[in-house]
Amino acid sequence: MDFDQLYLHSKNLLSKYGKADKSSLTEDRKIVWIGKQPLFTKKMEIAGHDDQVIKAIATEIYPTHDYILICGGNTEINPHRDATYALPEAVSINLGGMAYFDHEDGCKWLKHGDVTAFNCKKLHAILEADLDRISICIWRKNPKW
Repeated sequence: MDFDQLYLHSKNLLSKYGKADKSSLTEDRKIVWIGKQPLFTKKMEIAGHDDQVIKAIATEIYPTHDYILICGGNTEINPHRDATYALPEAVSINLGGMAYFDHEDGCKWLKHGDVTAFNCKKLHAILEADLDRISICIWRKNPKW
């Protein structure tokens, strides 16, 4: 996997299709859902952007995934637990700049190309992040949602 190419591809997707994140946990973050987008308050899904490159990478890393979210801009996000739409195991791909990942199970600096599996039901955050950082987050749908 060429993380430099993945970074450029993700940056292009954010530039063309990125929308402002409406979450109260972050400011000035742009996002693109790939494949399906969960609508949290309505407990339903709508179509996200279709991108075979991102889908192939997500499948390589997390074969049983259902949701993919690309985040750019200010990727810092306050401490939170992911909503009920997702099962506990999540995977994040860190691209471009560095980020400080704070999690109940431990903290670490993420570098370009780091792939991190974590329990998204435990409190976690990105407390510091370079402005050129992009993250790709991958989840599996909770069948009870």
